[in-house]
Amino acid sequence: MKNLTKFRKKGAIIDAIPIIIYTFTFALVSVISYVIYQGFVDNGFYTVLNQTAPTANVSDLDVDAELAFTTLDFMVAFVFFGTTISALIGAILIRSHPAFFFISIILLMIQVLVSVAISNSWEEIITNDVMNEAEAKFTITNTILSNFPMFILIVVILLSIVLYALNPLGIE
Repeated sequence: MKNLTKFRKKGAIIDAIPIIIYTFTFALVSVISYVIYQGFVDNGFYTVLNQTAPTANVSDLDVDAELAFTTLDFMVAFVFFGTTISALIGAILIRSHPAFFFISIILLMIQVLVSVAISNSWEEIITNDVMNEAEAKFTITNTILSNFPMFILIVVILLSIVLYALNPLGIE
């Protein structure tokens, strides 16, 4: 296991920032895609499609599209938990000195403040009148991003525990 020490990266506490960025960006793109899709549907997209291609089974397209957007809701959760697990695995390979725990506390506060701003932005976006259908469709996404500061706090605390309390590989 000694050869793992030369591949160590520094700064696993900062890994919560990409988690925040990836999750928010993926959720925002998914919800905006759904709103655009609903705009097409509300303006008679399937009626026009049925007139131009009467042999196509338009109802199957609608079912497939709804299924795709349901899958996107689960994918937001996958992005959040997947990046969290990868950050935790990366933190296992890092040897950190407990003296740097104070810096981790400062970074924790900064990351929670950033996640509060992201959560507030999400609430402003999702409570818009245009987004009513998207709010009902993306329940998992809405739960994660509405409680984002709590989730990020848990992630950073877990990263701190792995970095400073555990040394599972016995790396010195």
